[in-house]
Amino acid sequence: MHIRFLTARLDGATGAGAYDGRLIEALAARGHRISVIARTAKREDGPVEVFPAPVASLSGGALWKFDLPVSLSRGRRAVRRLSCPAPDITIASEHLFMRGHAAKFRRRPWVYFPHAFSYPEEVGRSTVPKLHHRLSMRAARGLQRWAVTHADTTVRFCRSSMEGIMEQLSLEDMGQFTLATAGTWVEAKPRQRDPSAPLRLLVIAGGMHPDKRLDLAIRAVLALPAGARWELHVVGDGDDRTVYETQAADDGRILPIQFHGAWEDLTPFYARCDVLLFPSRLDHMGLLLIDAMKHGLPVLALDSRIKGVHTASNEIIDNGETGWLAGSDEAFVAGVHRLVADPAPVAPAGARAHLVASQRFAWARHVDRWEEVLSEIVARSR
Repeated sequence: MHIRFLTARLDGATGAGAYDGRLIEALAARGHRISVIARTAKREDGPVEVFPAPVASLSGGALWKFDLPVSLSRGRRAVRRLSCPAPDITIASEHLFMRGHAAKFRRRPWVYFPHAFSYPEEVGRSTVPKLHHRLSMRAARGLQRWAVTHADTTVRFCRSSMEGIMEQLSLEDMGQFTLATAGTWVEAKPRQRDPSAPLRLLVIAGGMHPDKRLDLAIRAVLALPAGARWELHVVGDGDDRTVYETQAADDGRILPIQFHGAWEDLTPFYARCDVLLFPSRLDHMGLLLIDAMKHGLPVLALDSRIKGVHTASNEIIDNGETGWLAGSDEAFVAGVHRLVADPAPVAPAGARAHLVASQRFAWARHVDRWEEVLSEIVARSR
């Protein structure tokens, strides 16, 4: 089967790029022909055909507010100009290429696989002025609605993500989506916690945008009583980093909170820490939760059944066994306090998390599911 990927980049600089690269490698290793159209990619010899299609963005000036519509037009033209064969099926993640590719290969099936839970919200975070924000959000919402309704299916890793997209786009047909159980390529041994050490808490905030709720994690540790033994390690970077650093230092105490910046390889932090705090309200794939669990870290997360929270937490974490689900911000804060006061449940929950994640979310099973979905769509299209 000839499988094509439409993606932004093929490297480990982003979680999306790392995931695409690993899935491409896995499908190629199983004998599929793979071709890729990417905005940022090096053409290299090997089993994967790569077609670079850079799309320049507008920067500054009066036309900047039209960046997304212009980029979409440039993306369509970039794809149309490429001399590439027709695939059997396409996995489309890069929004700038979708319309052009669908028009170029009208009779070939394709799967919509957005890396962001909400493309409009992702675009909105990068457009600050009110008018620019409104124009960009409208264009992004229209494009995501077009993709969901025109693709053969939209693949999601958790039901919460499916329901969130349907709600945002006012869709009613769940049949437009396919649920594929998440999985990661990470293989790790569970760490052994030193009971004499302070409880080491880890937050991975990525771009540090408000949806990550880093402020909630910091608020939780700031309220811990004097004399409590804990550390908070924050991994990630972004424009709001100084805001969170200021929040962490506001009461004038010298606290064990360390901001480490952005790291591509999170293994050293999984090896060092005991519990992953996951206060995020948006996360459509759940791969971070699974990676932490495979390393033997139980997770304290907001329950995805809370209104406004769209994550895979309650579909991945077994409450009380592989981690803990908090039904509110206040319950999340209380959960942090409970674990710091009595870390005894952490080690057995971490061991259970490692076992469950390694079995239920194995990478081979995940790739099997992708092959099953793609084969079924190709068979129906013939």
